[in-house]
Amino acid sequence: MKRKRINSLLTRLCLLWALVIFASSSWADTVFIGAVGAINGYVESTGTGWSASTAGSTAAGKLGSGQRFTSTTSATFTLKPTLAPSGSAPYIYRVLATRNTDTSASGNLVAQVAATGCSVAAGDGGATNKTTFFKTGGGAPLNTFKTIYTITLASGVTTPTIVFSASAAFTGRWYSDTYEVDQVLPCLNTPAITTIDWPLTNGQTTVTVEGVSATATSLHVQVIRGGNTLDMGTMATVVRVVP
Repeated sequence: MKRKRINSLLTRLCLLWALVIFASSSWADTVFIGAVGAINGYVESTGTGWSASTAGSTAAGKLGSGQRFTSTTSATFTLKPTLAPSGSAPYIYRVLATRNTDTSASGNLVAQVAATGCSVAAGDGGATNKTTFFKTGGGAPLNTFKTIYTITLASGVTTPTIVFSASAAFTGRWYSDTYEVDQVLPCLNTPAITTIDWPLTNGQTTVTVEGVSATATSLHVQVIRGGNTLDMGTMATVVRVVP
């Protein structure tokens, strides 16, 4: 097969000692947080109209029965999960949410977050700290978990605080149900690699790999052996791939 050089975006690859990556979700740290029953670090602001709704998400992982809602602009809720990250820093997590219905949902609600113990990125509401998930149409597809933020834990922090509030006055209902805080591990999103030009040596700047994306220009190496992860850093020059 023909080898070719690639010059475009960085692709991170994780290489196992045995030459094959076995993606297993059990490696990742995942915490579900429930609005109903205030489960696993969910806290509502008091005196701001939070009430029960019988219509809750049907997504796998949903906690409690029904969901919560308010129509008060000053209302807030807080996610404060206790996390146990795997691997080595930086520890990156997705914050996902699910809800059941757009019936009576606000048509103009844009929520924002203020975080302590982590940085926030990848909001979908026009700024990194904003999301349109809670407005009509913003939660689609309903009854599934949708990523609304990505967070990176600050050094030494395993219990970040993420406070949700309305960025401006809104009409209709603000529904809140179940949240999933899920660690992002590069190995879990990388397909199995069965052929690698071994051995890798100290100072090596190129490697031949089969089945790598044609957008790859560099290789981030993590060697996993006996349950321990050794971060070898990034080979920042051209990667040679077998297409």
